[in-house]
Amino acid sequence: MKGKGKMWALLFLSVSFFLALAIMDYAIIHGHIAAHSAEWQYPFWLYKYWIALGMVVVVFASAIAVALWSNGSSKRFATAAFATVVLLFVGGFLDLFFFMFTALRGEPYSFDYWSAQYKWFGSWSWPQQIAWTLLCLIGIFLIWKWALKGR
Repeated sequence: MKGKGKMWALLFLSVSFFLALAIMDYAIIHGHIAAHSAEWQYPFWLYKYWIALGMVVVVFASAIAVALWSNGSSKRFATAAFATVVLLFVGGFLDLFFFMFTALRGEPYSFDYWSAQYKWFGSWSWPQQIAWTLLCLIGIFLIWKWALKGR
């Protein structure tokens, strides 16, 4: 990638990152402040938050991949870095950290409130979450096996 292309890539990622943060900030702050509004009733504000959070993760993963690629890493290596960040998010590592914080505070952890899978499938428990996380970790392992192949 030539100098101009790198500049445009970094500019696009920067603008996308701040856009995602602005959407997340709006969804959280105005979602709670304007809770009486029909547009922000639960669970709709939570879906908007998840979309914004997903955007932040994708932009962060893209920034890492572009930085690696711009500094001479192979496309496979940069792609694997991107996929790792996204799969860690999809695999529920954020949920595991959230559970740790609630456990330290002595609060119950409720999948019916925080888990997208609970909303999609109607039920979700720790065995399902652990299996889901393990599948994502296996995916990460396979991606890195592919990325490092031929090195």
